[in-house]
Amino acid sequence: MLIKENAEGKSITGTQECVRKTIKLIFGKISTMKRTPVIDKSPLYKAYVLLGASDPRGLSDRYLEEDQKIVTSRISDYHDRKLITNKVKNILERIDTHTLSSDERHERRLIMWLWYHHAISYAVWGYKDKRRAQKYSSLALKYQPKNHPDQITRLLYLLVRDRFPEAERWGKTIKMRPEKTTALRLLKFYNERGFFV
Repeated sequence: MLIKENAEGKSITGTQECVRKTIKLIFGKISTMKRTPVIDKSPLYKAYVLLGASDPRGLSDRYLEEDQKIVTSRISDYHDRKLITNKVKNILERIDTHTLSSDERHERRLIMWLWYHHAISYAVWGYKDKRRAQKYSSLALKYQPKNHPDQITRLLYLLVRDRFPEAERWGKTIKMRPEKTTALRLLKFYNERGFFV
């Protein structure tokens, strides 16, 4: 029988159904999770382990936490292979969605939308890469679930294609804050300076 240690240093048997597993996350943080037969067999297993999640909703929630750390620290870069968000996106992108449960498909779609949504901004302000911004905005809209409340993705889609009059009309339909404020800032910035100058 295989003997392992949990995060607290206590011995546990490797044959127990709920094995405590320690996962090293970005920035050297340690998280623990319970392995369950469901995630062990999931095609998303690597993403579950990487984020320390034990179910589809937890996967999405943990991804959002990591995403917000990166966004608020302003270290977002879609070329940086060390960023946990990029690692997760690469795992999810390679998975055949037909092999996922409906909950996993839904949460995967949300994660992919969010990754591409933020990648548009980095393509615009980080690299001034119009071609990539256009590609990422198309993919963000593809992944954005119907009835999702975000309206900025579509606004960015229009602006990176220089469709300013249409973007202005779309901006006027955005009523809720903070999106209204974001939309007004984006439209003003684009109108005064353009995105790729």
